[in-house]
Amino acid sequence: MKATVGSKIREVRMRKGITQTELANGLVTPSMISQIEADKANPSYSLLYAISERLETPLEYFLTDVQNQLEKTSAFRIAIAYINCQQDEEAIPFLQRLLEDDPPVIPILDVTYYLAVALLHTGKIHEAHAKFEYVLENALLQKNTERIIQCYIELGNLEFQEHDYPTAIHHWRRGYAQAKERELTDRYQLAQICRLLALAYDKIGDLDACHRYYTEAHQYVSTPETHREVADTYRRLATQAHEEGQFDVAIEYAMNASILSRQADLQKDILTIQIAYGKHIGENNQTEEAIQLLENTAKQAQVYGEEEEAGKAHIAIAEFLFDTHCEELALQYAINALQAVPKRTVMQADTLYLLANIHQKSGELNKALEMYQQAMLIYRDLDHAQGLMKCHSNLGIVYSNLGDFRHASDSLEQMRSALEQMLHERRVIS
Repeated sequence: MKATVGSKIREVRMRKGITQTELANGLVTPSMISQIEADKANPSYSLLYAISERLETPLEYFLTDVQNQLEKTSAFRIAIAYINCQQDEEAIPFLQRLLEDDPPVIPILDVTYYLAVALLHTGKIHEAHAKFEYVLENALLQKNTERIIQCYIELGNLEFQEHDYPTAIHHWRRGYAQAKERELTDRYQLAQICRLLALAYDKIGDLDACHRYYTEAHQYVSTPETHREVADTYRRLATQAHEEGQFDVAIEYAMNASILSRQADLQKDILTIQIAYGKHIGENNQTEEAIQLLENTAKQAQVYGEEEEAGKAHIAIAEFLFDTHCEELALQYAINALQAVPKRTVMQADTLYLLANIHQKSGELNKALEMYQQAMLIYRDLDHAQGLMKCHSNLGIVYSNLGDFRHASDSLEQMRSALEQMLHERRVIS
């Protein structure tokens, strides 16, 4: 049989007289080294590199049949993707072939767990039950907390499908206990288990317990998190699992974190495009359509937790309303924008400037004066010549209307200075 990564590590370790505990020290647990040597777990590249250094052996010696490992890993990821897309029948052949590998490239426990999930989803209850029990037994031996919780959840689902509600409750309560004991909890997982328990207690007529678990589920999710916040939670869970040597679980959490982060980036890109398009059509005399699009975009942004984008949409709406002489509505949108935009930024100064314009047009000159001055302070801190120039220009008009001609003259002089600075920056004048 061709030597594997695990067998090569074992052979070098024993030849050098190093124990599994000594090799594992500061890297992983001794049991993980034992699993790697038995080809029941695959070391990451970074772990393999650390092992090769500790064994004073070139890394290349351990890189056995890399192409085959990539192929098997790819097949495993494809199977999980099919399950996540609710195409479990397509996943089963991939997973069954992976179980036939000798030695296994993907840990048997992981393949068996996902095969059990696919079998359960396709109605193969008895096959799924046997595989879940096998995974649970081994996960308990390995103290793989995340896999233990997942098995209890799925075993509960299986019994619930079979209408054995007391046994379903037994499994879910054990999963719930394990999930609550973890140092870093996944509150969405806890909420999921509570919801399942509430359903089961409802089925057996225990309405008090049903209410209690629905209440707990609600408490776990009553403070909604954005995709980025959930991604950060999964990232921390991945780090914790990695430190505990549960590399397969760490990979799952890290993948979830990456997917959610990417979704958040895409959502922000979509919002940015919608705002730009709304402003474009509004500037081309499609004001009503633009405002409707921007209102919808602002609502989406708030749901996604992208407050800055919501602020941008509200600013654009306020500007369109101001241009169409709807000062009262424009004022409300501008106030909403001011609450959402980042502090001490050009965006905040622009919003204050817009509020000042609205107050000026409405004849509220003292409020306008206050807003212009606040905007001007931020523009000055940011050395924003164009913002300073427009503020000083309008301040001069407000002071004139208030009969304060000395300050009006000072404002116009400062406007000229800001104009010269802007022209210098743009190299219009030397």
